[in-house]
Amino acid sequence: MARARRNSDAVGQLLELAAARGQLVAIGPDYWLHAAVEEQARHKVAAALAERGHLTVSEIRGLLGRRASMRCRSASIGTRLDSLSGAAISAC
Repeated sequence: MARARRNSDAVGQLLELAAARGQLVAIGPDYWLHAAVEEQARHKVAAALAERGHLTVSEIRGLLGRRASMRCRSASIGTRLDSLSGAAISAC
């Protein structure tokens, strides 16, 4: 049990290190994406926004498929992209 706790403490440090090196991107609390995956998601959503002007979380889920299969993950991705670009993303 002590070993698991020690390893658990190291996980946060490893995630922060990978983020500092540009390998991971923090999307939300306890939710990280590889930088290349985040970039692909950002481009897909940006293209859809340019075409439609507005996206819902449900539409983001449809665009990103498995990567955002849970609503909370889609919402986290939408929130991050919204903060980066001022995009029109709604929670419905």
